[in-house]
Amino acid sequence: MVSEGVTNMKVAFQIDELEKINFANDSSVMLIIEAFTRGYEVAIYHPDSLSIYENNVFADMVILTDIQDPTTNKTPFIHSLPAKTSLQDMDIIFLRQDPPFDMAYITSTFLLEKVMDKVKVINNPVSVRNAPEKLLVTNFSHLMPSTLITRNPLEIHEFLNKHQQCVIKPLYGNAGADVFFLKKNDFNVGAIINYFLFTFKEQFIIQEFLPKVHLGDKRLILINGEYAGGINRVPQPHDIRSNMAVGGVATGFEKLTPKEEEICKTIGGTLKDLGLFFVGIDVIDGYLTEINVTSPTGLRAIQNFYNLNLASTMFDLLEEVF
Repeated sequence: MVSEGVTNMKVAFQIDELEKINFANDSSVMLIIEAFTRGYEVAIYHPDSLSIYENNVFADMVILTDIQDPTTNKTPFIHSLPAKTSLQDMDIIFLRQDPPFDMAYITSTFLLEKVMDKVKVINNPVSVRNAPEKLLVTNFSHLMPSTLITRNPLEIHEFLNKHQQCVIKPLYGNAGADVFFLKKNDFNVGAIINYFLFTFKEQFIIQEFLPKVHLGDKRLILINGEYAGGINRVPQPHDIRSNMAVGGVATGFEKLTPKEEEICKTIGGTLKDLGLFFVGIDVIDGYLTEINVTSPTGLRAIQNFYNLNLASTMFDLLEEVF
């Protein structure tokens, strides 16, 4: 039931091109459907269409007029033709395009920042820009496995000598891309380090390998700083990556462990203060590995396992402020 006074709420989603989206599993699609079902006016636009004219921010938006069954993985949205629309006319904007967290992404956060005095932007683009997930998490190093961020091969070899087994991954990557397992005395170590030095201009992450990753990498969702639900993602045999985009299998779990409860309570206040309303954290064997703020996923898997609609939870909270 839509709360009185919010049925005319205007909600826009800054997302990737529709043809790139897996409609059956995408968390943004679930949020869009929830907003439309509640009777809001729902708009969609791509960040490439953002522009500024006379200090107003515009985008080529389409307005949803109907939604079909998304489980077929065919485009479920029926919408208007694109029209140049002021972002300032919206009540809420969801920043939901996927990384890479590159200059295009950063530029969109600057543009969204300009409308924040009139529009609620989720997540806060200033915090998204200033605290990308693999750097924000280092503020809580006591909750993490041993982690090194560097471009220095000597430092990487010293770290590997100490821990014997490590994971190396890009600082601004996503979906399990370019994640490699490093083992001391493996002949491929030098080649992998050279690949990272050649491919990425910025530092990259080397993290102590957690052998219990084979039991799963939990994605825990925090909404407005509070734990709301989660899913366990189990890697395929002979793979260390649990991301569902690369074959990880979603499974349920009964409840948070004491360590996981501590993690959520420790970071929750900071996330809320930063305006990071929708966050997905990754926890392996009781260790916090990432805080995902750019375009968190997992809502559909959580709904499938627990019949828990976290998109509805989010809009229930948002309706309280309108």
